[in-house]
Amino acid sequence: MADYRKVVKEFNCMIGNKTNIIDIQCDSSYNNAINSGVGKTPFQPATQRTHILVDDTTPEKVINITKKNKVCMLGKMHASDDEAKLCQCTANISLQTNIGDEYTFCKEGLLHLKKTDNLEVRNITDPDTASYRASLDLRREGITETVPVNHIDTRHLAQNHRKFIKGQSKLLDLMPGRTKKLREKMQNNFALDLTNISLQTNIGDEYTFCKEGLLHLKKTDNLEVRNITDPDTASYRASLDLKREGITETVPVNH
Repeated sequence: MADYRKVVKEFNCMIGNKTNIIDIQCDSSYNNAINSGVGKTPFQPATQRTHILVDDTTPEKVINITKKNKVCMLGKMHASDDEAKLCQCTANISLQTNIGDEYTFCKEGLLHLKKTDNLEVRNITDPDTASYRASLDLRREGITETVPVNHIDTRHLAQNHRKFIKGQSKLLDLMPGRTKKLREKMQNNFALDLTNISLQTNIGDEYTFCKEGLLHLKKTDNLEVRNITDPDTASYRASLDLKREGITETVPVNH
């Protein structure tokens, strides 16, 4: 991962960005679903967690992994995180620690990036806002200088959108079908189709929409871009691809 972080820095230098400013996506995975024990046990069913930070500029480079484990291979019951770290076992957090605390574990990963390679986050994409709040607090504490910008993961946003539509009881009455089961099926299909149209195809595709605008400038007034300034590199990549496709002749420079 240290080599990947080096590649990210070199890529930022090539496109004219600051070498220590990065855009990331982040999320966590568990050995058991974090909410699978609701109504069954007062304990969290997950005992192992992996929080991953992926660079969003280069093709899917994993630049940091934060692992948390409650399982002690020696069978000990650790009363605190410090005790777990002192034990010569696989556990590094205690049973009492909230393994679903994405804020704390993401903050730990961002601190590692800052201390090892002086990397700071500009655009952060996460399923909720926990990782964004972690990066924002690092800025408030004076550890980083870059003001982070939050982007909600469209996959999770689409999932929440579908749940909201499927939970509308009045909408169920409007669905065609002789039985309740048929109407529920129609409502589920409607929620899926509406989400795909409104979220997956219309939100966040800055590359496509900027390319469309640049093509319009070229076709209507034969205008080409030389210096392009955008918050990320999507618009720059759009202008660069127009050059590669032979549509424009000017080599764009990103700022």
